Amino acid sequence: MQEQELLDLLKDMSLDEKINQMVQLNADFYDIEENGDSITGPMLEMGLTKDQVWQAGSVLGTVGAAKIKKFQKVYMEHQPHHIPLLFMADVINGYRTIFPVPLAQGCTFDPELVRKMASVSARETARAGLHLTFSPMSDLARDARWGRVLESTGEDPYLNCCMTRARTPPPPPSRTPRRTWIRRACPTRSITAPPPTRSAWPSAASWPTRPTPCSPPPTTP
Repeated sequence: MQEQELLDLLKDMSLDEKINQMVQLNADFYDIEENGDSITGPMLEMGLTKDQVWQAGSVLGTVGAAKIKKFQKVYMEHQPHHIPLLFMADVINGYRTIFPVPLAQGCTFDPELVRKMASVSARETARAGLHLTFSPMSDLARDARWGRVLESTGEDPYLNCCMTRARTPPPPPSRTPRRTWIRRACPTRSITAPPPTRSAWPSAASWPTRPTPCSPPPTTP
């Protein structure tokens, strides 16, 4: 789709339709074979209408290419503008192949190794039909009471920059064949999570130009 076509589509959409595109639902809403096509259960509890369900922009937590293809087909038959759903998932430390949690990955001080682990997860999620993964979590983990400490690679800003960059590949060139795309990662939680308690976030200038092995931080005498 070209830029002008996108602009025409936006002009054709109502304000409600644009807002509904920012809604994320569970895949059960689109399993007509199992749940039918009536306003029951979760739809009533959440106060959703059929129009809102068929205009939602994304789905969280569906596993398997066959299911994704089935739900997408049902959705596209009802979507007024034929805008496909985005299928997303939390892939923190692996999809089919499970790796150590990110906190343990940070202990390696080896972004290249972490990049290889992330690329395996990327290929597996792409083959499963997922469009986006909520990973890596790039916050500084400095309070053990926080429930997402294990999703961070540590408490050091520079180390987290190295690891986040390693696990978030740059966008492919516009002419890159689609089959070579791995996935789009989505750094998470840095907006809604508690701020770090000591140093401020590093500037962009402190990011390495490419993933390089990080040396362990010097010990304080």
